Amino acid sequence: AVLFHPGRAAEAAAPAEAAAPAEGTGEAVGTGPVPEPAGGAARGRPAEPPGGLRPALPPDALVDLERPEPCALVPDPGGPGRLRALERSLRGACAVLGPGVPLERAPESLERARELAELVRSGAVPGRGLVRWDDHLLTLLLSRNAALVSEMTRARLAPLAGLRPHRRERMARTLLAWLESGSNANGAAERLGVHPQTVRYRMRLLEELFGERLREPGARFELELVLRARLAPGAVEGP
Repeated sequence: AVLFHPGRAAEAAAPAEAAAPAEGTGEAVGTGPVPEPAGGAARGRPAEPPGGLRPALPPDALVDLERPEPCALVPDPGGPGRLRALERSLRGACAVLGPGVPLERAPESLERARELAELVRSGAVPGRGLVRWDDHLLTLLLSRNAALVSEMTRARLAPLAGLRPHRRERMARTLLAWLESGSNANGAAERLGVHPQTVRYRMRLLEELFGERLREPGARFELELVLRARLAPGAVEGP
């Protein structure tokens, strides 16, 4: 399912029903106003088509741009050349693409697209071109229980709490780059745009703060997870 987003502020409307499915496997795509978090009848004025957008979607796609939540059902979006064609059809607008599912589960794909659209509107996921659900699974997972993730972030990053804010931020980013680089200082330095010796110096300080946790696989996984959550756009609160 594809859910269209015009890239501008729009009046909220409640989620619309999924487009009628066509034969085959598809995903619903949509552009347009921000839906309200809860379901129910549409509120406020019906949304106008987003900036006159008329996507030239494949001829076998079912498209409805007149709904409060413009969307489309696209058969076989993962087929050869289909994603590229979808991106071209957007003409610079933004749309979110739900997962490919069997025909009878098309409403599920549209619901997943709505979840991703909410993250795009909040700034947690960049909204440029065709935003694919499959590319943001970790962010979607972390968004399911922001309060729990926030508590986990505070607990796992407690050793950084005593640092001054500017230094705490620098050390957090260094630790994340180091973890993402497989404990390789050169790789972390390239990610951060600093000299490898700078990374090694900071990591000596981080080892003093975190101790054995930097060598335990489970603890390293948790640290990388909360650091990703903390440093992402629209991040949860934490040290």
